[in-house]
Amino acid sequence: MKAFAPEIASRALSRWQGGDVARRSLVRVATSGNDVWRFDHDGRPFILRLTHDQWRTPAQNVAECAFLEHAFARGAQVARPIPARSGALVETLGDASASVFTWADGDHVTRDSPRWNEAFLREWGRALAVLHEAATSYEGPPRWDWPEEGLLKDADRILPSGDDLIRAQRDELYGLLAALPRTCSSYGLIHADFGPQNFRYGADGRITAFDFGNLCTHWFVNDLVISLSTLRRDPARDRLRAWMLAGYESVRPLDPASWAERDSLLQLRMLYVYLSRLVLFGEAATAEQRGTLAQLRALVLERVTWP
Repeated sequence: MKAFAPEIASRALSRWQGGDVARRSLVRVATSGNDVWRFDHDGRPFILRLTHDQWRTPAQNVAECAFLEHAFARGAQVARPIPARSGALVETLGDASASVFTWADGDHVTRDSPRWNEAFLREWGRALAVLHEAATSYEGPPRWDWPEEGLLKDADRILPSGDDLIRAQRDELYGLLAALPRTCSSYGLIHADFGPQNFRYGADGRITAFDFGNLCTHWFVNDLVISLSTLRRDPARDRLRAWMLAGYESVRPLDPASWAERDSLLQLRMLYVYLSRLVLFGEAATAEQRGTLAQLRALVLERVTWP
């Protein structure tokens, strides 16, 4: 992850907007895997995203944009990529690639919001199913398969030396998933982090999704498991799950084989989160961070059994 200088963001935006007004409105929104900026044009907000080549290559970002265009054409509400003046959806500047996206209107719904209700949970599931249905017909540039995602691929380097328990758990988990069928209706491109932080709930009762930076091929059920994992500690989790699944199945059926392995997929998610925090906290982790790591490691070994 890298935060680029404002001058780089301004140069990148000039590939889309030639005037000074939009560039003067540039404000950094977040820096995580990508460096994300907001700007205004014709009275409307847009997103400029800068990506270091070591995080995602320009070709990978082109594939992401191609999928978003495909999904939108098939009815998914997503933050769409905007072509640059050259016609390209991704522009390169040295070690960075740049893309511009439409702004996702609507509310960031949290548990304390009055909009956190049955209609919202059903829409959450429905919107995810529409994305998956679009993915079944996608034939554009490829993204990576899930074991090639950076954190999982580099797990042996990231994990503390000598932690044979986690490595053995990982190997057993991969063995279980290797036996799971991959069909065009059960396996394809997924968002891989479809939670309220990455979508907005509009006044029309529809969700608009964004941040497809982790887009990869996986079992579609894994997207549901990731979404449901955010509800795991909620006392009303079973009712919330039922609403989300009802919304999903209003568009497409659950694949019974991959849904039966939801506990394994949840464990894979716990492993991914643990690896991400090991990288984020680094060797100089604070006492509080070491406590978080111990809790996450325990969850990986626990073999959690919900959703």
